[in-house]
Amino acid sequence: MLYVVANYIMQAGWKSINQAKELTTLSSLYYEEIKKHSSSSGELNHSACSTIDENEILLQLHKKEKEIKLYFQNLIAILRYESKNGIPMMRSKMIELLVILSRVMERAGMGSIYSADMINKYMNSLLESNSIESLGSIMLEAIDEFLKLMHESSNKPLNPNVNSMMQYIQKNYMKKLSLETIAESVNLSPSYAGKIFKKDTGMPIMTYVLKTRIEKAKDFLRNPHYQIEEIANNVGFSDASYFTKVFKKFEGISPTQFRKYHKKGG
Repeated sequence: MLYVVANYIMQAGWKSINQAKELTTLSSLYYEEIKKHSSSSGELNHSACSTIDENEILLQLHKKEKEIKLYFQNLIAILRYESKNGIPMMRSKMIELLVILSRVMERAGMGSIYSADMINKYMNSLLESNSIESLGSIMLEAIDEFLKLMHESSNKPLNPNVNSMMQYIQKNYMKKLSLETIAESVNLSPSYAGKIFKKDTGMPIMTYVLKTRIEKAKDFLRNPHYQIEEIANNVGFSDASYFTKVFKKFEGISPTQFRKYHKKGG
């Protein structure tokens, strides 16, 4: 991710001595953090190198606005904790998040113009900020603009074929679905169907299938008469343990925890 940040800054023409020193500092900090995680886990992967998960952000964007904002507020709080209130590390994490948000915008079909404008607007502010509080405030402001742009984009009409595929999934989520069967429902090739679906929704077709199943599962979980295994089967999962794994990825808690929370009226 540091390579992405540095490459973008160089393309944008930010080549002053101070900015070069800043990037050198960020490089060292990232290297130390990656080395620390690598030595403790024995292997290096994306989740070990960064708390910020691009795919998770894409999934969060399909929740309610209050839930999305709460997710980002919590994420920034976690990043601040990981930075141990060190301004250079906090700045590096905010810059990383900013770049990832721009990539999410592009993956959501909003094009590079929006993302480039967004980075240009907030990158200098992050580089010039000298307090933890202002770094967080700048990032929250960037996130508000990001969500506003995403909302405006989401109000654009979907490709009719994409809309038809979504309706097909909503009606058949409990059945055995595949990219091929979904594409066949609108008489398109699997590759083309997958391409236009991701362009319009920002996520792969099968991710949308899983998301739909989890949303349906939440309705079942609110009813104490259904067992977890029964719910998994009702929403299209043949294996309860896999259902639990997917549920936790989307919601951050297990189905059992979700049920307990809502049983208490939380």
